[in-house]
Amino acid sequence: HIDIMTGRWHLFDSSVGGSIDSAIEYFIKSHVMSGDTGDWERFERTVRDVNRYLRKCGMLTTVDMRSGRPFSSAQQSLASFFPGNLILGGHLAEATESNWPIHSIFKHFGALPEEFSLGSGGPHGGYPQRPEHAESVYMLYRATHDPAYLVMGKELALAINLRMRTPYGFATLRNVDLPHGDEQHGDTMESFMLAETLKYLYLLFDECNAVHVQGKLRGSIPSYCAAVESGSSVGSHVGWVFNTEAHLFPNTAEWWGPVSAESAREEEEVSGDTLTQRRLDVIDSLIDGLHELQGGDNDRGGGNTAPHRFYCANHALSDVERISKSIFR
Repeated sequence: HIDIMTGRWHLFDSSVGGSIDSAIEYFIKSHVMSGDTGDWERFERTVRDVNRYLRKCGMLTTVDMRSGRPFSSAQQSLASFFPGNLILGGHLAEATESNWPIHSIFKHFGALPEEFSLGSGGPHGGYPQRPEHAESVYMLYRATHDPAYLVMGKELALAINLRMRTPYGFATLRNVDLPHGDEQHGDTMESFMLAETLKYLYLLFDECNAVHVQGKLRGSIPSYCAAVESGSSVGSHVGWVFNTEAHLFPNTAEWWGPVSAESAREEEEVSGDTLTQRRLDVIDSLIDGLHELQGGDNDRGGGNTAPHRFYCANHALSDVERISKSIFR
């Protein structure tokens, strides 16, 4: 933490959790969006220092920024985004190593506490429906297609359904102690529960979602996703980047940094209104495609355009679909 009046450091704990997580997350995502090599170097330096000072048997602890010595042996829930961030940068081994113990903590308590002490083995705080672990599970599955991450997602959805469901929404948990009781419920449902946590779980199981099929880095397309692919007016040139609040940004050319003086001059000739319209066109095309999938519109041809359905035998995951669909409308 920096005192904005003096410019001096006044708190010296260093982690990948609260108060710094968004900055770390944007190093790699800013590089993906703009091609800025400085952001890539900052990301790689962060990974190197985390591996050297913070990572303990996969856990992500807190150290004193002045000495690198342990400051706290607690794993923060807010640090759970980091495995997903690592996989975006191609660090598969480190991402896997950090994600498994986080999920083990979740399985032990049936929810992920705000902090878990590596010393006492006890939790601190409740579960305010944070999305970071669901985000990492989703990112790891998209990168590896390892079915273990589908199992993790199912376990997360089951816990949400069993421990947090109330007649009018999903309640936060004041504590994660077992056995569970309704007295643990807080009188709150966070906005990021819908905007992030359930969105990542929904996308985890929706292989044919337009975000996956119509993206620039889409990989191989399963045959059963053909209707989604053929219904695209955007094409395969659009990639998508999630910001820290799980909002989707189209990764199109106007976001990229110039690679030469010539491209820089070309960008200067494009007005702000033109760039705005390009972005709106991309977003409108995505929305139109989703409406077609929901309504079975086949005016564009290309074979069967019956709406893709989210199949899942488990009722809890069906509830995730029902609640999360509103995010894409």
